Amino acid sequence: MMEMDKDLYRKAHAALKRWNEFETIERLQQAKHLTPEQGWKQYISLWELLMKIAPDGSDYQHQEHIKDLEQYYSNVQKLQAWMRLHGEAT
Repeated sequence: MMEMDKDLYRKAHAALKRWNEFETIERLQQAKHLTPEQGWKQYISLWELLMKIAPDGSDYQHQEHIKDLEQYYSNVQKLQAWMRLHGEAT
């Protein structure tokens, strides 16, 4: 097996770190000039990408998610019933 050149690795790592810092600064500077709509579209694009590459959850996670949604829906129905009974502003 070939021995890794540690000095070369350190230099490459430092260069990559500087590059990432530069890219981060550039993104922050460009973000100042985005309209809210452009920022939202970038966020949605990122979310769509992450949803494509995210691993599927286990069956257990899916069942827990369904239970959470059912509990949330039940709570919303209770709140709406309470609001109908007591009025929206108390």
